[in-house]
Amino acid sequence: MNYGNKFMMNEGILLLSYAYAVNGYSAAAAVFGISSALLAILWHSTGRLLNNFRRICCVTAAQLPFILFSGLTGQIGTIVLLAFCNTIVSILWMESSMKAISETMRILMTAFPVFLFLAIALPLGVEQFLIGRSMEQAASLMLVLLIFGPVLWAYAVRMRQKLQAMDRQVL
Repeated sequence: MNYGNKFMMNEGILLLSYAYAVNGYSAAAAVFGISSALLAILWHSTGRLLNNFRRICCVTAAQLPFILFSGLTGQIGTIVLLAFCNTIVSILWMESSMKAISETMRILMTAFPVFLFLAIALPLGVEQFLIGRSMEQAASLMLVLLIFGPVLWAYAVRMRQKLQAMDRQVL
């Protein structure tokens, strides 16, 4: 399995963990979230985790307002854990080669606006039918931002650093 497939699998496990959390399966959500973070650490290194730990904690803390407005107050501990695991996966994978992350990032950047649009446009009855519970529009919007935010933020930082390095080479 190449690194591109590993990244895709890591993100898929994270999405599965959020799906379990939304449906009220806290234990399964925690197991899959922690598994995803452990796989990212295994495929990179604990040294990279330790080097980025302060940044991981800051990005997780920045997600706390979104967590409070996500509408999953009964699952707040699980959602905080998933946000932490999501941030670990996102930051560690952005230190991989562009070849390893490009295809998965293309998929995530395409899926993000689709899910954002669905969170805004779907009527409440459709959500009840699809996920088995109704969520307010703002809550589903916050959940989409929680799921996609860390990886898109880490990718934006990576691209900004790459552009700055290219500018320095030109000058």
